[in-house]
Parts: sequence; structure tokens; C-alpha cells
Amino acid sequence: MRRPRPVQCRCIAAQSPGPRGMTGGHGKVGRPKRHITNGELVVPTRGEKLKEKLQEMLSSMTVLIIDDNKFSRSLLTTQLANYGIRDVMECGDGVEGLKRLQQDPIHLILLDYEMTPLNGAEFARLVRRDSSILNPEVPIIMVSGYSDLAHVTEARDAGINEFLSKPVSADILFKRITHTLLHPRPFIRTEKYVGPQPREELPLPTGEPPRSSAGGGG
Repeated sequence: MRRPRPVQCRCIAAQSPGPRGMTGGHGKVGRPKRHITNGELVVPTRGEKLKEKLQEMLSSMTVLIIDDNKFSRSLLTTQLANYGIRDVMECGDGVEGLKRLQQDPIHLILLDYEMTPLNGAEFARLVRRDSSILNPEVPIIMVSGYSDLAHVTEARDAGINEFLSKPVSADILFKRITHTLLHPRPFIRTEKYVGPQPREELPLPTGEPPRSSAGGGG
């Protein structure tokens, strides 16, 4: 009686380099999942693993939208749903948003600038410094029609992570969200600035040397 021929397994190695892990409270990419296809053992590439991890992150996160324009909030909510983000909260002003941040764990904020009684920069500054906020290092992306240098600099100095101009396309918003999540900047605290480490082209407001936070929230 002839012995059955053993099934030959072929491992498909990673084709392109990628980050070893993701920080900001989401943990590192785990061991690759293996799939059996037509008798072959297939190991996903790093790009596939990263995409899989990203989808897992997006589907499990809670996003807070703060904008006094109901249509803008609705548009952003629809765009987020297309990315797989279903848990979205909406607030019409910064005061309501602060109350929400004191009660609920929020993973990302999409923030308008022109609002009352707090504008977006004032709101961001309070979030970074208010001890009653559950996660003061939460990533903040400002989405505003005021995109001149003065407004961008004010928002940066208030501690936001990213700035996008209205109207923002779904593709650009998605890329900025994923970049913020996958590549968090060190969180620092100084006498005059609290927020993610500014990029080199925008110098840190003058003050004492920065103190890095261990949290690295974004």
C-alpha cells in the first residue's frame, strides 16, 4: 500500500517593511495569522497585518465630533462610518464636548474652530490642561474653514495633533486619521505648552524645556 504524499507547505514572507507595532494605548501588532489555502500555509505580509490591525482599531474606537454646524457633523459621521468607525458622538459646542470628555473614554476628536462660547483653540487648550478630562492626551484633529497661518499656529499652540481645511475629502481625512493613530508623536508638557511634540517647521512656544509624557497618546 503506497503511503500518501505529504502536503507541502510554502510560507509567503513579508514583501514590504512596516512598523513593528502601534502605540498610543492600542498595543503592538501580534503574531501573524496563518491561513491554509489549497494545502499551502500562507503568512500575511506586513502590509496585510497592518491593514488588519488598523481595521480592528477603527472598528473599536469612539470618535467625538464637535462642530456647531449640524450638516458638518452629519457629513463627518457619514465619512467615519465608511471607514468602519460606528461609535461616533456629536456635540454642538465646546462646553458640551468638555462634559462628554469628563464622562466617556474618547479615542479621537474632530474639532471645528469657529464656535461659541469656546472656539476650537480654547477648547483644545482646556482639554490638555484640565485634570477632570479622562484622557487629556486624546488626539485632536481640527477641521476648519479658517486655514490661514494665524489660525493654524493658534491651534498648534493649543495642543492639537493635525489641522485640515474645510471642505475636507474623505480620502484626506482617512489618511490623516490613520497617520495620527499609527504614528503618534511624543506628548510633552511645559509651562507654556501641553500637547504632542510640534513638528520641526513649527517651533515650540518659548518656555521651559519640554518634559515627555510616558503615555504617548498622539
